[in-house]
Amino acid sequence: MLQRLIKNGALYPKLQVKYRLLTSAMVLVGGAAAFPIWMKLASWSRLALGLPLGEGTLDGIRLQFLVWILVILAGIVVVLYAGVLLASTATMLVLVLSGAVSSREAFEYVVYSEFPDRWFQAAA
Repeated sequence: MLQRLIKNGALYPKLQVKYRLLTSAMVLVGGAAAFPIWMKLASWSRLALGLPLGEGTLDGIRLQFLVWILVILAGIVVVLYAGVLLASTATMLVLVLSGAVSSREAFEYVVYSEFPDRWFQAAA
C-alpha cells in the first residue's frame, strides 16, 4: 500500500491545476484540523510520562523525555494522516453526491491517493 501511495504521489505534478489546488486544499485543511489534536496529544503524553510542564530539570527522567519525543514525532504522522483522510473523505463525498466522481474513484482517491484519469493534463 505504501508503494502505491508513493507512486500516486509522484503523479501530483501531472494533474490539471484545479485538481492540484483541490488536493493541496485537502492537505491544508486536514493539517489544520490535525494540529490542535496533535498539540493535545503532546500535552497529555507529557503529563502521563510525569514530565515537568514548566521550568524544571530532567534529572532522572531522561528516558521519559526520549519516549515523549518519540510519541510526539509518531503522533505527527498519525494525526496528520487522519486529518487528511477526513478532509479527503468529506470532499469526495461531496463530489460523489454531485456526480463529479464515481464512488469507486472516490474510494481509490481517499484510500490510495489514486487520481481519476480525467484529472490529468492532456498529453501535449
